[in-house]
This record gives sequence, structure tokens and C-alpha cells, in this order.
Amino acid sequence: MRITGLAPTKRGRFALSVDGEYRASLDELTVLEYHLRAGMELEEAALEEVLRVSAERAARDKAMRLLGYRDHTAKELRDKLLRQNDEASADAAVRRMQELGMVDDASYARRLAADLFSLKYYGVRRVRQELRRRGVEEALIEAAVADPPDPREQIEALLAGKLRGVPHDQKGRKKLSDRLAALGYDWDDIRAALDGWVQEDAPEAD
Repeated sequence: MRITGLAPTKRGRFALSVDGEYRASLDELTVLEYHLRAGMELEEAALEEVLRVSAERAARDKAMRLLGYRDHTAKELRDKLLRQNDEASADAAVRRMQELGMVDDASYARRLAADLFSLKYYGVRRVRQELRRRGVEEALIEAAVADPPDPREQIEALLAGKLRGVPHDQKGRKKLSDRLAALGYDWDDIRAALDGWVQEDAPEAD
């Protein structure tokens, strides 16, 4: 097999043609590392290695850029990489990010759970849902929610803050119950908190 073209592209890569047919876009480091040039003869195995190395580098570079914006779980990162990279390269990139400590699902789960409890005032059920949605394993989810805030105190804080101003009638109680359930609280905790609900400045029901 002969390299019949190795032309630079506008994106700073090199368009590789073999035996007159386009094969791939290579990064500059791979071109230099393998001393590639037009007219060079390559065995099929050597060509496959070049393509694999370049593809894995592209996936790693993309992973680094994504992690520069925000933390990702392994699943989130893999799903995004698969939009532009093959499966093997995406998997290799995720493994490398894990080896470097840049992807750590256990740490991610703990931090996100803490934020959802303290900033969003989510209940345990909702926090579990959010972690599952991001691809966190069940064992790591359970570890992350093992010591949650007291749910009734959380509900009382919501009633005094974000959910303040709801009328003291049956319709208002139903509205609050639905909102609190959507936030991930159990019905027993919701019922107990609403039974003791005192809101002196709540508007009068019509």
C-alpha cells in the first residue's frame, strides 16, 4: 500500500490518501511520529495502527476540552465522544481520563448530591434520579445519598422560602404536595411537614 496524498487541511490536520483513495484525517503528531510522507509504502497492519493512534488522540483531545468546561461522569463523557469518535477510541479516551483522575464517578456523585441537597433542596429520591440520569452506578449513588439532610427540615425551609405564599386551603395544600413530591420527598414527610405548616403572612384564600 502506498500513501498517495498527505495534504494539510484548514483545521490543522492532514488528509491521508492511500492508493488514490481518501482514508482518514490525521493529527500532526501522528504524521511526525510515524514519519509519514507521500510515496511511502505501508503494510495494512501499520496503516491500521496509524489510524488507531490518530483516532485515539482525537478522542483524548476532545475529552480534555469537554472536561475543561465541566466535570462529567464516565457515561456522559463517553456519550459525547461517540458523537464524533468511534467506540474504541471513545472508550480508550474515557479510560485515560479515569487514569489521570479527571473522571471519577464516586467523587462526582458526592459533589453533585451535596449541591442538589443544599442548593436545589431536592429530596433523596430526586437526587437518585439525577445521578442515574448521568450514568452513575447504583452503589456509588447509594454512597452519595447515605447521609442526607433531614427531609422535614428541608421541606420546612422550602415552605418558608421558595414555596412561601401559597394559600392555606385544600387547593394550596394539594399544590404544595405535588411540588414537594416532584422535588423527591416522600409522602409521609410531606404530610407531616404540611400538618405543622404555619405561614402567618400567607394570602387569604378566595
